[in-house]
Amino acid sequence: MILYKQKNKFGFTIVELLVYVSLLSLIMLVVLSFGQDIIFGKVKNDAILEVNQNTQFVLGKISKIIKEAEAINSPRISKSANFLSLALNDPLRNPTIFYLEGDKVKMQEGINAPMELTSNFVRVTNLNFSNISYIDTHGTVKIDLSIENNNPNNISAYSAQTNFTATVSLW
Repeated sequence: MILYKQKNKFGFTIVELLVYVSLLSLIMLVVLSFGQDIIFGKVKNDAILEVNQNTQFVLGKISKIIKEAEAINSPRISKSANFLSLALNDPLRNPTIFYLEGDKVKMQEGINAPMELTSNFVRVTNLNFSNISYIDTHGTVKIDLSIENNNPNNISAYSAQTNFTATVSLW
């Protein structure tokens, strides 16, 4: 009687193992790159959101005070300046001044201490006020504002900026 030996078929061949490892590596690469895109997308979105919120807050605050003002002290009609001085009825808030100090927008009401209007997460690169009023009118101020995300290492995922121009009239 002839006996045949059966080979043990419980293991993997080297070719099968290489195919499985290659497929697993490819799947891991796709999953990791997708995860990285999600993380960097969130970081970029957070930077844009921070810039937009600061822009809205600064312009909203300046606009509100301009509408409450009785007159524009500075800049004079047809002139521009890097600060805005407004005359208000309330003696405790008169004058109210908006200006750029370093990379922060500041507001000072009367003799009170100045307060920062922007967060530490952004830098203001431009703040300019133009008095575009006509003689014998209430007054109109054009505001040019540029804000960017504070990005000391220049990482593209953290970069966001906005340039905004608004015009507000005294009531």
